[in-house]
Amino acid sequence: MRLGLLGLLVCLLAGGAAAYRLSVRQLRQAVQAGIKARLEDKKLAVHVGNVVLEERLEASVVQELAEAGAGPKTRVALAALAESSKTLAPPPDDPPLVAFPPSPTASAQSRVLARARESALSYSARLPDFICMQVTRRWVDTTGLEFWQIRDVVAARVSYFNRQEDYRVVARNGRRVNLKPEQMPGTTSRGEFGTLLAELFEPATQTRFQWSRWTYLSGRWLHVFDFEVLKPLFSLRFEQSKRDYGPFREVYSSVLAPYTGSVFIDAENFSVRRLRRKAEGIPDSFPMQEASQDLEYGDVTLGDGRPYLLPLRAVVRSRWRGAVTAISRNEMEFRMYERYAADSANSFDLPDPLPESQSK
Repeated sequence: MRLGLLGLLVCLLAGGAAAYRLSVRQLRQAVQAGIKARLEDKKLAVHVGNVVLEERLEASVVQELAEAGAGPKTRVALAALAESSKTLAPPPDDPPLVAFPPSPTASAQSRVLARARESALSYSARLPDFICMQVTRRWVDTTGLEFWQIRDVVAARVSYFNRQEDYRVVARNGRRVNLKPEQMPGTTSRGEFGTLLAELFEPATQTRFQWSRWTYLSGRWLHVFDFEVLKPLFSLRFEQSKRDYGPFREVYSSVLAPYTGSVFIDAENFSVRRLRRKAEGIPDSFPMQEASQDLEYGDVTLGDGRPYLLPLRAVVRSRWRGAVTAISRNEMEFRMYERYAADSANSFDLPDPLPESQSK
């Protein structure tokens, strides 16, 4: 990490580094990480000074970070950010507090899992043929402190036909291309349209479930089950080709990793509304150290007035080994859904990012 910081600081002092666009929450996390890592005050202040906020930084947050251990130079940089952002909108409010239902009995938990398994394993068969646009904003950071810089924006045409997913990259940074996902440098993701759900609930994976808690999302009560998949079949496979990408070099290799996570199940219809998972036991010889994914589903109509449960957004995070440690974050959104037709075509105008989910 030290080499990564030095390299970034050289760019900063030379005026060659792009500004970091962060929310207040992201800024707070980055400064707290710098304090925890005992980063030199002067260096942390330089990073903070290159932040462009998307919302207003309140004096209370500056005071909170000062009390957490931010040095004098970092406090000055934070105060400057508070002054420059005072005309922006405040951060969104936390979701309102609600009274939680009682915890379900063991037999009720088993019934929920049985209904969720039935729904997940028949999910792909119930989907109509459709196409959509997958917009991926790919971010990288060589500091380990989550001072993110945009790498690129990739648009892919996703078609679902005869229960098969097909991905084709059609634009990168607004320029038309025609590539397979594996031809793109960096981290890519596939399998959001049923593959992940099928594997999670497939008996052969021997997934262990444990009821954890209730949560409330978009007016729905959701069961949250923690899980452990010891024998993945296909979905959490990492493949790398030999290309240079940012601070690390990819190599030809592949690994199928077990994973743990949480699944969010609708209390009324037993559909999966959210899936979080993290790879476990990645071999030391593999260039990727850590990987996680957060996938959210929602109701989408395809012209017939009937709602279908389809992916809305996903976030994939990974940490890499190399001459410098790098972390990447892919923010994916699935937009512009429509019925599949041979001559279907999506617009290349990229939509604004979806608002961040309020569930925890």
